[in-house]
Amino acid sequence: SRKPDAPFAYVSAEPTQLVAAKVEMAIHAMLKEERVEGALDSLLTEIARAARFGFTPNELDRQKRSALAALDQPFPDSKLPAPIRQRVAAHQYVQHFLWRKPAPGPAAAGQLSRRFLPDIGLDDVNSVAKHWAGDSRRVSVRVTQKEGLERLDKSRLAAVAKTVGGKALNPYVDSVDADSLMSPTSVQD
Repeated sequence: SRKPDAPFAYVSAEPTQLVAAKVEMAIHAMLKEERVEGALDSLLTEIARAARFGFTPNELDRQKRSALAALDQPFPDSKLPAPIRQRVAAHQYVQHFLWRKPAPGPAAAGQLSRRFLPDIGLDDVNSVAKHWAGDSRRVSVRVTQKEGLERLDKSRLAAVAKTVGGKALNPYVDSVDADSLMSPTSVQD
């Protein structure tokens, strides 16, 4: 998504639990309207690359630093209107009741993150990537219908998903441009 010609604006991944006995990986991406097939190919290719080769130590370190820095920011829900905060809290309690998901609250969650995040290793992350990209993968594409957009062809999307498994892939090369780390926009006065 960092590339100027990326076919999607953002990507996120999270475990989701649709039924009590099954936790699945959900990967969400905001695709550029005219590039759905290319975006799906890119997304599935990167999932396959992570499963085959894993992540780099630098990627894990960067993500840990980012997560810890986010803990130092004010809790974003505090800016939400009271009815929305109440719905978020109610949702957490429902998740706790139905799925036994912990609901420690923001302060305790931050303390737990600070305590356990340093112990998460590259092998841990890579084993999860392999598990989530397993053979039982299903792809679901949801697109908002918009006037002027070509209707998606299911067979073409299915063909994209099928060809990714046979691609010859190379490991991700993590390159950090030192100049971009010190750009004028990143320096605080």
